[in-house]
Amino acid sequence: MTLPLATLIATIWILALSGQALALAALIPMPARTMAVRRTIPLHLAATSSSPVQERLFNLNLNLEGTEFEVMLDTGSSDLWIDTSTSNIASLIDANRSGIVDTGAPALLEYGVDGGYTYARGTVQYGDMHLSGPIGMSARNQSFVNVPGTTNITQFGNSGILGLRPYDSWSAIRETMQGTAWGTDLVSTTMFREDPTVDKMFALSFSSRDATGIIHNGTLNFGDVDPVDSAVLSSPRVPLMTGSFWDVPSQGFFVDGQAVRFGDPSEELTIILDSGVYGVLAPPEYVEAIFSRIPGSTLLGDGTWNVPCDTKMNVAVSLGSSIFPIHPIDMTEVYGMRDGQPLCKSLFVSNTDRDLPFLVGLGVMKSLVVLHHFGESATSGPYLQMMSVSAAASICED
Repeated sequence: MTLPLATLIATIWILALSGQALALAALIPMPARTMAVRRTIPLHLAATSSSPVQERLFNLNLNLEGTEFEVMLDTGSSDLWIDTSTSNIASLIDANRSGIVDTGAPALLEYGVDGGYTYARGTVQYGDMHLSGPIGMSARNQSFVNVPGTTNITQFGNSGILGLRPYDSWSAIRETMQGTAWGTDLVSTTMFREDPTVDKMFALSFSSRDATGIIHNGTLNFGDVDPVDSAVLSSPRVPLMTGSFWDVPSQGFFVDGQAVRFGDPSEELTIILDSGVYGVLAPPEYVEAIFSRIPGSTLLGDGTWNVPCDTKMNVAVSLGSSIFPIHPIDMTEVYGMRDGQPLCKSLFVSNTDRDLPFLVGLGVMKSLVVLHHFGESATSGPYLQMMSVSAAASICED
């Protein structure tokens, strides 16, 4: 078909303009992929503790109305409590010059410590807080419990606890202040509301071990993971079992590749990940099955097992659909001396609480990168993503 001259000229003109546009487009840089916002909070091993250095928990710095406090990171509890009596802010509170508002409402927080329970009693107060870091995270007019005087928990060199359980978890502050005009939001809720550019998640990761096998530092990242840990974003998303804890389905433990599992194998176990404890709590039959096979092992009165100190174990735990190796150094600890020789026992403790039978602490978590997500929408609930920092073979060789 022959085109009219005018149509042909117009077509050539359009093609010319299109070529110029393509050429210009090639010169204009395309927008880069939107990067997630990350807020990094350094973690450090507790400086003082009655526990062995291997068992110490991790603290972070928190600024409350201009005063710095060292608080323990606890993913197994919900509330923030601070012992202000060791700082100058205590006198300012008494003089109503601190910026902190004391409601006078009494609150009682219960924590498990060394196989027992300890209590933190105080009043619910409100103030502006900031998690110290290169940028950090802030929460204005945040509720906390002011607990004057020390408790057993401050053995870890801290002046309080920062709880980061899921939103639907039980909260002493929420229960105390519910029905009043005071806010009851958890710290995490307030922080994410203050900075909506930050994704509602945090990731825990830890530094390499020193020559003695000790890890001294860690990182708490809000909004995104450290670039070196980005592979965890491709790990399976594991929905929580209840949403009250960071709890995931499990098929139990593995010793030398052999499953340690009791009960109906078609029913999933529930394991809680909790940075506020060190060892592993499991029903007595599990602890016995793992440690009684070691020659010379004996059951101790505290629910742990005495084992030879040169014991090298190959143990892994099932979390979600994956199996993660536990570093052998985090399976046992030295607890005494006899005739100049060290005595060692398991860091697995028998737990008779049938409501919360399995709890995995920092001894396991330090060998993982764990992403905790609070949920992306009303229809997408909280979940975990986990990644081992080392292959099972290299962990055992260490």
